[in-house]
Amino acid sequence: MSIINDNVNNDNNGKNSFSIEIDNNCVGCGACVPFCEQEAITALGNATIDTEKCIECHVCVDYCTIGAIKVITK
Repeated sequence: MSIINDNVNNDNNGKNSFSIEIDNNCVGCGACVPFCEQEAITALGNATIDTEKCIECHVCVDYCTIGAIKVITK
C-alpha cells in the first residue's frame, strides 16, 4: 500500500488526521482521473496523486471503480 497524501484535518478537538492511500489493487485504469478538478491524478501504471495540487476533496475515492483509493483515518 502506498501513502500518497499524509495530512492533518482538524475537527473541533484538533484530533482528526487522515491519509489517502492507493493499495496494490490499482490497475491504472484512469477512471478517477477525469473527476479530479485539480488535475492531481496521473494513472500511468498505478495511479498517483500530486500532493501539491490535491485539495483533499476525496472525489477520487468515490470514483475508483475497484476501491483501490482509500481515506484512512488515523
